[in-house]
Amino acid sequence: MNYDIIVVGAGASGFSAAISAARCGARVLVLEKLKKAGTKLYATGNGNANVSNTHMDAASCFDSCEKDASDFLGELFGSKRADEQVRAFLATLGVSLVDRNGYLYPASRQASTVVWSLLDEARRLSVEIKTGCSVTSVRREDEGDRPIYKVETEAGDIYCGTHLILACGGAATPKLGGSKDGYLLARALGHSICEPSPALCPLIVKDKEYFSLLKGVRARAKATAYDRDGNLLRCEEGEVQFTDSGLSGIVIFNMSYPVPNRISLDLLHGISVMPDMVSLREQFSGRTLIALLNGYMNDKLSEFIVRNSGYERSTGVSEVEDSELAGLFETARHLTFDLSKADSFDHAQVTAGGVLLSEVDASTMESRINPGLYITGELLDVHGICGGYNLTLAFLSGIAAGCAAGGGI
Repeated sequence: MNYDIIVVGAGASGFSAAISAARCGARVLVLEKLKKAGTKLYATGNGNANVSNTHMDAASCFDSCEKDASDFLGELFGSKRADEQVRAFLATLGVSLVDRNGYLYPASRQASTVVWSLLDEARRLSVEIKTGCSVTSVRREDEGDRPIYKVETEAGDIYCGTHLILACGGAATPKLGGSKDGYLLARALGHSICEPSPALCPLIVKDKEYFSLLKGVRARAKATAYDRDGNLLRCEEGEVQFTDSGLSGIVIFNMSYPVPNRISLDLLHGISVMPDMVSLREQFSGRTLIALLNGYMNDKLSEFIVRNSGYERSTGVSEVEDSELAGLFETARHLTFDLSKADSFDHAQVTAGGVLLSEVDASTMESRINPGLYITGELLDVHGICGGYNLTLAFLSGIAAGCAAGGGI
């Protein structure tokens, strides 16, 4: 069974590649291992599909092995804003976007709107889509003056194409189809892989004494991440969530790669005027330390700080010195957790690592090793922060690959 272009993966980058190639007149086949196309896309943004961000630029994304992500993405984005390119592409599918403080969503606020529009356009263009079709191997064979890519599935079927687009996605969220299969296929075709790691995920703390107190707590804080030498990695303000084993929430996700050595939380950020400790002791001498701190933060955080500072739950304000009271507020401004590791791929939104950017042409996504091979989306060694950045990368890399492959037919 011969095609002009075979796309492995029916996610955001796979669909955008297939549609872009078919619009050039190519005969396109999409192979998807799951029974349903666009499975991960359905879940994006808690089902709301945050597809892009008006604040996105090349510096918003990171690679793990090299230092050229900004240059690579600058070439991919070109002179036009990345979010405007995503908006324009989705508009051709009939999807209108709305801006929520820079975060772009379909006007319906439904991820299904995006998936169904992609599917409808692919079908209109006669793109053949085979779901429940797991690719087990790919190989290149030279026939005449151009290569032929042969793709074999678990069922034993072999499909041939003059162009192959690997859009398999990364290893994050296995329950939605994430796996390392795509990296194995890319490696089989001669590409170097930076070891995939979980990114945009919770972080696990080392010391769990009293930590169970915090399970389920959400608190707004200014979070600061440091490496093992004490160097500042990232600082961001937002909601932090506490789990039974560590820290979560978008702020933490954005700090999860590379994994910091420690994170400090300022729970009093935004409180511009702090009270005088002498006045506090005089006014609230009959209250406990936990109750006093509860006036500034969640009661469970209050108890955690008090207990970790060596006081009993019942210790009263009148039982401590002014300096000790000031120390509790200082702890609240610099509540520090040593970290052991990132959470697993099961709880990661994206994958860090992947095919080295130096082995891919940024303007077309074509392999520098194998002509006619294109690599897109999460398979590449680049990822962004939360907020539609990674979907933007998926769409734009898919469009670039599809246009380049389709234009070469």
